[in-house]
Amino acid sequence: MLTEATRTTAVLFPVDEDHARENGPTFTGSIKLEGVSVPLSAFLKDAKNGTDTRYLDLSIGAKGQVHYSGRLFRNEKKGTKSPDYTGYLVVLPMSPDVKNEHSDKEWEAAPRLTVFGRRTRNADNSVRIALDVLPQRSNETVSDEEVGF
Repeated sequence: MLTEATRTTAVLFPVDEDHARENGPTFTGSIKLEGVSVPLSAFLKDAKNGTDTRYLDLSIGAKGQVHYSGRLFRNEKKGTKSPDYTGYLVVLPMSPDVKNEHSDKEWEAAPRLTVFGRRTRNADNSVRIALDVLPQRSNETVSDEEVGF
């Protein structure tokens, strides 16, 4: 189960042309949740804001089961130490086959996890996107009591 305190890793592999299907995912992989590998799919989408921006629409969960969603964006102006991709996962479970289950207000109020991704090469020279999923960092000042010194 995904919670607002979830800290984990995930991986996405490009779907090769032989296995690609219309309206199917561009990437497939898995995310570790409570020690279990859960399916992760990513669908390439165009932003609806009139720009050339594209993103990966993330879907966590097996078909017919509760799932979660998120987005992953390519960092166009990244520095040498910056991740290749950044995004988020929304901690709002969605029931299978239920359309418009949550209101816009619920979507906006739901906690989000931060996602960082980097391109990497496997031992066989194939590629993958390695993802780190982290809770959002608090903006509160760190107090003396928290540090203990």
